[in-house]
Amino acid sequence: MNPFDPFGYWKTLSDVTRTAIDSQSVIMMRTLGMAGLWNSSSNENHMMIREKQAAAIKSATNVALAIGQGKSPAEITQSAIKPYKQKTRANSKRLQKRGLR
Repeated sequence: MNPFDPFGYWKTLSDVTRTAIDSQSVIMMRTLGMAGLWNSSSNENHMMIREKQAAAIKSATNVALAIGQGKSPAEITQSAIKPYKQKTRANSKRLQKRGLR
């Protein structure tokens, strides 16, 4: 990718924005679950911790590989965001299906 390609940076911004929106949705649904207002599984609290650790490790690995391959700053950033983006999107979809109590 060309480091001066504005579309690479636009995609990065889009990914970050989408991840932030999904993260806030997941936080809201999990908070409602802790208050007993949202249907959530009994191990939801443990999942919150485990998934962040796994995403952080995957993100760091992706960044190291992208830097080693000489990728552009936008591609490096996208590789860092990808594990969080995937996990937050999956959590958002999963929790939305459960709904209010």
